Amino acid sequence: MSDSARPPRTSPAIYAALGLMAFAVAAPFVGSFIQDLSPDGQNVMLGAFFGWSLAGMAAGGLGVFCTVVGAWRAPRSGLTILSIVIAVLLVIAVISVMALLLH
Repeated sequence: MSDSARPPRTSPAIYAALGLMAFAVAAPFVGSFIQDLSPDGQNVMLGAFFGWSLAGMAAGGLGVFCTVVGAWRAPRSGLTILSIVIAVLLVIAVISVMALLLH
């Protein structure tokens, strides 16, 4: 039986990647919400928002890495294609934000 005859299977790394990238998107909002609840949250520069944003960036990088590992072999399932698209959009968003900040 050849490789093309196998049905596409989703790698466990793809499930991890989707979860990590979802956390990466949600983390700054969670940090902002937590910082808004604290009494002196608006006066703290390196508060909850910064910590959660750093955790989100780390999770996003790990999610992109897991996507590359999980999508390495063919055939690719629909969830794998979705994970590739989300990873590409996440990388484009990070590059765009960095270009705006450093320009």
